[in-house]
Amino acid sequence: MKKLGISLIALLLMLSLAACSSDKTDKPATDDKYDIVLITDSGTIDDRSFNQGAWEGVEKYVDEHKEIKSTYFVLHQKMMMSITIQLQKRLMKLALK
Repeated sequence: MKKLGISLIALLLMLSLAACSSDKTDKPATDDKYDIVLITDSGTIDDRSFNQGAWEGVEKYVDEHKEIKSTYFVLHQKMMMSITIQLQKRLMKLALK
């Protein structure tokens, strides 16, 4: 039962992250639906690190599959901390059951 609860929380977290937007101007601004959404930490998709490598992988896949759309969002420190705190509270409630 705990695994199911944790799985549901993880799914909820992923869905809530996908719905988040950023105040930065370096993300595409559209209301279209996407098949692939890359959510990065405070870095950007051109940071010459993991985020850039992940985005290049997404772009390569989209180039090979023309029907697929992609976009990305940058999570800021404040947003990540808020999500982490909410997740910790929910996990504690599950652990106490």
